[in-house]
Amino acid sequence: MLRSFSLRALALSRPTLSALSRPAISRTPLPSAGVEALFRPSVFSNPLAFTVLRALSTNAGEGELQPPGVILPHPNVRAPMSTDKDSMKQLKRFKPVTPGLRMRVMVRRDHLWKGRPIRKLTKPVRKTGGRGNKGQICVRHIGGGHKRRYRIIDFQRSILDMPGTIQRFEYDPNRSAWIALVAYPNGQLQYILAPQDVQVGDTVIASRTKEVDIRVGNAMPIAKIPVGTIIHNVELHPGKGGQFARAAGTYCQLLEKNYKPGYALIRTPSKEHRLVLMKCMATIGAVSNPLHMHEKLGKAGRSRNMGIRPTVRGVAMNPIDHPHGGGEGRGGPGRPSCSPTGVLAKGFKTRKRRNPTNKYIILRRPGGPRSQPRG
Repeated sequence: MLRSFSLRALALSRPTLSALSRPAISRTPLPSAGVEALFRPSVFSNPLAFTVLRALSTNAGEGELQPPGVILPHPNVRAPMSTDKDSMKQLKRFKPVTPGLRMRVMVRRDHLWKGRPIRKLTKPVRKTGGRGNKGQICVRHIGGGHKRRYRIIDFQRSILDMPGTIQRFEYDPNRSAWIALVAYPNGQLQYILAPQDVQVGDTVIASRTKEVDIRVGNAMPIAKIPVGTIIHNVELHPGKGGQFARAAGTYCQLLEKNYKPGYALIRTPSKEHRLVLMKCMATIGAVSNPLHMHEKLGKAGRSRNMGIRPTVRGVAMNPIDHPHGGGEGRGGPGRPSCSPTGVLAKGFKTRKRRNPTNKYIILRRPGGPRSQPRG
């Protein structure tokens, strides 16, 4: 029935932005099944028609018109932190008493643990200097840096059906997000990714079979999570542990369940729409430290402390070292930008065309080879 509408008629009946902002509109609400059908990207292959249908859909519970492309999150899960003035106050700037402090911007860490991590929850990290088993450099710009120990994170949420209490938040030099130390009644301790909007003393729980409250920090299969909920640490294979949305401030959103039998449709941090098994676990909420993107190191020495070596431009090298090298004076590269091995750097698609995971991608990220909705 939806296909019988012409795109012109849908465009003419699209509400204005002022109408979208009004809290209540006298419009008969559609049944929940109709709303889910409108939110399915396979209704139209034309993205404009898909957007118009979203604008014309209503909230089945209240009869309120929703902005186009918006799926409301669960009421127990607050929207991820935005970069407004209040949140930007958490950024720390320094008085420029030295050149390195003039441009330095960092996130405040007053709430983090000042001591050492739990020794049994860490293991040593052996530095490679970017070299492989043959002793040759495989990855450039790696070397040096401060000595680290790897924090063992429980991405699987292996302790099930047992509530744990958050003891403290810690800094992890191996990732951009904060980590949380969770203590369980049986005496076990585990590190997990710290979500936003949790405090010391809060209780978190993970379960694959029992019903769990939809609250930030709780983990459960996607089949038990309401549509529209913000999630992170999403598994791709049941029991393997979370692989999606683990960096600071990232999150996914559950768009639809049973999009295909046994699969749910989620929107990843790259805006890609992807199918995930509904048996896979996910954690409610977004990852902590969302202001990490605004940090500035301020000086080259901080990069060296992090194990990042300098980057030399290809045009400053000799012809034997880089395809851009050589030439008289300050000449340009003389060819399209590429890597030292000749792989094109701007716009060249490196993903395999016959990648077996293509069937799980419904809508590629913006700029990808397939940016139209698939049925």
